Amino acid sequence: MTLIHTLTKFLNPTELNIIANIKLKGKESQVRDMIISMRDQDDLDKDLIQKKLEINRSHLDKIFAILLSKFYMYIVPDGEMALLRYLRDRLMFQHLFHEIKMMEKALPFEKMERAEAEQYCREFFNYTVDVPAKNFDEKRARSYANKYIHYAQEARKVDLYIKSKIAFSRLVVLANTEPKEPQIKETLLMLTELEKDALRFGGLDSQVNVNKSFVAYYAYIDPNPDLRLHYLLEIYYAYKDQPNFPLIDKAITDLNIGEVYFEKNNFQKSYEIYKDTFEKYSYLLKSQYNHYARMIELALILGETDFARQTLKQVYSVFLETKHESHGVAAAIIFTKYYFITDRPSKAHKHILLGKEFNSKSVYFNYEIAIRMLECIYFGIKGDKHFAIELAKKGLKFIKSRGISVKTYKKARFFNLFISIIECSISGARLNSKAAKVLEDYHYGYDRLSGMILDKLILELEKK
Repeated sequence: MTLIHTLTKFLNPTELNIIANIKLKGKESQVRDMIISMRDQDDLDKDLIQKKLEINRSHLDKIFAILLSKFYMYIVPDGEMALLRYLRDRLMFQHLFHEIKMMEKALPFEKMERAEAEQYCREFFNYTVDVPAKNFDEKRARSYANKYIHYAQEARKVDLYIKSKIAFSRLVVLANTEPKEPQIKETLLMLTELEKDALRFGGLDSQVNVNKSFVAYYAYIDPNPDLRLHYLLEIYYAYKDQPNFPLIDKAITDLNIGEVYFEKNNFQKSYEIYKDTFEKYSYLLKSQYNHYARMIELALILGETDFARQTLKQVYSVFLETKHESHGVAAAIIFTKYYFITDRPSKAHKHILLGKEFNSKSVYFNYEIAIRMLECIYFGIKGDKHFAIELAKKGLKFIKSRGISVKTYKKARFFNLFISIIECSISGARLNSKAAKVLEDYHYGYDRLSGMILDKLILELEKK
């Protein structure tokens, strides 16, 4: 898909109106109009454009490049760095990496003051490392890291800063795949060594980044709310003697503290922290989609379905419309849960199918498991019991195919529980004590919403 086409697909109505009214001449104007007219297609019909304008592919590509630059200039008139922030916030990473590469080539680094060159390289590094798992390319990030160190005035501190940021991004990738025991041990060892170095040699940035990495580790790799809270408080302590606690760090730390309360089963407290933090710092937290999902889940748990619906529409609808690779899947999953809770299984199934269409199994393992779980529930609710059991067995088989033990992998228990629920529905028997305990566990912490959906499944099965 061409860059200019994906840009127009992501533009909101105001931005689309801006580019539609740019004063252009000749073929540039014609191409712009045709691009807008093809916005809803999967890609531009280049052959058709060439035929209508009687130009070759090289000429067309040149017009695309000129128009892309003009569109950027009119949509984001505040300069190149503002454009990078815009592309990052809109999750247009293909565009972001392309623009960074173009800027890198154009900038006269050797003629700059060292501090200015260092600042550019730091920005380029951060924009390539602070990305979703799907978009993280360690080789690309390290290429900018090497340039950053080259111009750094405090190379040792910068080296630790780079290591801590890359460690966090590796954790993001690991959290979205199927981490195995050796990887988990290796990751913890890496973080422990980084923590020691950051305390001895690193600056404030390095110490905070290491603490953030531990927060992620104890959230997604080896869940432990108490240790997560410990490292969240370490972030506060790190800033206690500083004149200013960066608002973005404070806001995200507060969201993470809210998440700890979620895991500890204090849903009301967690919900209040989430709502308060998003209301105070909404302008800073536009890209905190995982936390938005948590807040929506809490709203559904607490019966705040109108707020959940409004937030879903405001935050996630665009990712379904644009078929976004990672956030589109997350959107499909959270919409599915909303429709199950509000008793609209047909709409839930529609979003399950969207999730299956958007997801990349090789990258987002956890999303794949979540989609399979929700698909089982749908067919269970619809009464197709034997097919639902087959889906659950396929879920277990999929987990095994990744070299993961279904006895130790926590999410495998869902499929075993689901099979037990359906089989008991068929036979008229009651759940055995082991399955009943697993079902009870699904009513606490992060699993609470899934437990509520399972309760709805059981009620539907009883009716049938």
